[in-house]
Amino acid sequence: MIEKISYANTFTGNIKSGKANLQNNVLVNRPLDTISFGNTKDISIIGKKFKDAIKIIFTDIDGTISPFSDMMSKNVISAINSLQKKKVPVILTTARCYADTLPISKQFNNMPDYTITLQGGTITDKSGKVLFQDKIPQKSAISLHEWFRTNNADKDTNLIMYFDDIPYCENDFQFPWKANTAVEKIDSCMKLFDDGKTFQKAIIYKANKNGNLFENNPALDALSDLTIDGLTITPSSYCFYEVQNGNVSKDRAIDYILKRTGIKPQNTMVIGDSANDIEMLDFIGKNNGLAIAMGDANDTVKAHANAITNTIADDGFSYAIKQIFTKL
Repeated sequence: MIEKISYANTFTGNIKSGKANLQNNVLVNRPLDTISFGNTKDISIIGKKFKDAIKIIFTDIDGTISPFSDMMSKNVISAINSLQKKKVPVILTTARCYADTLPISKQFNNMPDYTITLQGGTITDKSGKVLFQDKIPQKSAISLHEWFRTNNADKDTNLIMYFDDIPYCENDFQFPWKANTAVEKIDSCMKLFDDGKTFQKAIIYKANKNGNLFENNPALDALSDLTIDGLTITPSSYCFYEVQNGNVSKDRAIDYILKRTGIKPQNTMVIGDSANDIEMLDFIGKNNGLAIAMGDANDTVKAHANAITNTIADDGFSYAIKQIFTKL
């Protein structure tokens, strides 16, 4: 039986609105008061203050442990395997659908105890059983679809809508990276509701003409004022926006798992790199836990962390782990 919980009874942080507030294509969100270690956020210093105190780790996937597609370094895989052996759960915490987390999870010796997907919209256990799920209302999906058809005059900008872990697009489109599930072309995504399928999330995507995914993209900047009831619209990189359930978030899903396991926030580590990780950084940081930003995160994201590690190219995740645990 899928457990239904009331976040209002379990979460004490800020409830996020359905509007993305952007400046220079970066989500702006007021940092909560976090534990202070003076002027430094260097993980090699901060990590000593948490030496062997961390009992659970929540990590973003893309840009944190995986630089592209489903690739991970040997150091990252080894660090997570060692943590599992040490009985420290490592929980994947992502905007991906569950099916798209499996190529990551299956590279470890054991499946994660829990997986948080769809930006907190679904929580599964290690067997894949759904413990919690909050579905996006159909009317919100219809509003998004109608807005896109009405306002998008750029044929190179695509709306990809996910139903039951499968991405669909009304244009002939595939992501320019290796994806676990190919995008299926369909005449109208709205027909999928008639087939009884469940809408999970959407991506609004456009690459620059030069193919660079990570430079400013004026075609996407226009989305900064878009507000749709029931949805949260957040920049995930400079080439696409994530459209998620506005009633869920990573931090609230983390709060749910901490209550389920009995682990305190001050014994918790979270690590991420982008705007959709800000809420979990705030939640754990303000509750005296370890909130780490990747070295290549932008300054806004770093402002919400109380520690900063190396870039993903320099194995920031595994480097942070080495600063915290005496023996692995």
